[in-house]
Amino acid sequence: GVSTSASPVYRYQQPGVYVVRLRVPATNGCRADIVRNVQVLALPAFGFAASAACAGDPVQLTYEPVAITGTAVSWQWDFGDGQSSAAINPVHQYAAAGSYAVSLTVRTSDGCRRTVTRPVQINPLPLAAFQAAPVCQGVPTTFVNQSVGVSGPLVSHAWDFGDGNLSNDFSPIHRYDIAGNYTVRLTVQNTAGCRAV
Repeated sequence: GVSTSASPVYRYQQPGVYVVRLRVPATNGCRADIVRNVQVLALPAFGFAASAACAGDPVQLTYEPVAITGTAVSWQWDFGDGQSSAAINPVHQYAAAGSYAVSLTVRTSDGCRRTVTRPVQINPLPLAAFQAAPVCQGVPTTFVNQSVGVSGPLVSHAWDFGDGNLSNDFSPIHRYDIAGNYTVRLTVQNTAGCRAV
C-alpha cells in the first residue's frame, strides 16, 4: 500500500517482516528516503467452549488456544448479559434462558489483541406439573402429568409417591394402602437435558 498522509494508518493482512519506505521531498528538489523493516506479529489464534447449560445452572467457559505469538497475558470475557470476568476459564451463571453473544478478548505479551465472539445457548427449564383426583385409601388414583418440555419434548418422568413406591410412567396409577399425608414428587427432563421438580 501507498499513502501520502504525514502519519498514515495501515492494516497488514498477514504477519511477516515488511520494508517501509518514507520519502520526504524537500523544497529544493532534493528528497530523502528513510527505510525501516517493520515486523508484523500474528494475532493470537484461539477459540473457546461453553458447557451445555440450563437456566440457573453454572456454565463452564474454557479458553482454547490454537497459536499464540508471545505469551497470552490477559483474558477478558464479556458474557453478553452485562457481566464480565478476567479469569482464564470462568464459570458463569445466567439468570434466564436465551442465546447470549459471549466475547473473549486475549492480549499477548507482544501487545497483540484479538476478540472472538460466539453464541452460547442457555436452555429453559421444563415445567413440572401434575394433578390427581381426591385420593382415598386402597383406591387406585391416576396422577395426570401436565408437564411441558419448553425447549424440547420430555424424555423422562420420575415419580416418587412418598410411600417408597416409584414410577417412570407418564401418568401413573397408584394406590395408597395406608391412610396418611404423602409428598408426591415428579421430576421431568427434556431433550436439552434440563430438569425440573
